Amino acid sequence: MPSTGATPLIALYLESSMPELTVMANATVSSALVQALRPIVAHHQTLEQVVRFGLAHPQPKLVGDVVVQDEYTHDVVLPYEEALVLVYDTT
Repeated sequence: MPSTGATPLIALYLESSMPELTVMANATVSSALVQALRPIVAHHQTLEQVVRFGLAHPQPKLVGDVVVQDEYTHDVVLPYEEALVLVYDTT
């Protein structure tokens, strides 16, 4: 998903390896933001849960892109805020 503004996109990579969700940031992200998002995304174990979360948001968030890594692995990109996207590593 190309960035359309001067503000670079910040991605939080969410790896759903059981039993705990791993949250990684690709840029300097405040620990407060990571801590605020952690309980929100902690229950996202399936793509269905991610889509339902996005649609239930006061300003609906739709999947912006799906990046195919190989035949089994895909990264699902969910724009969250102006310069923040959530990237779910799925297998």
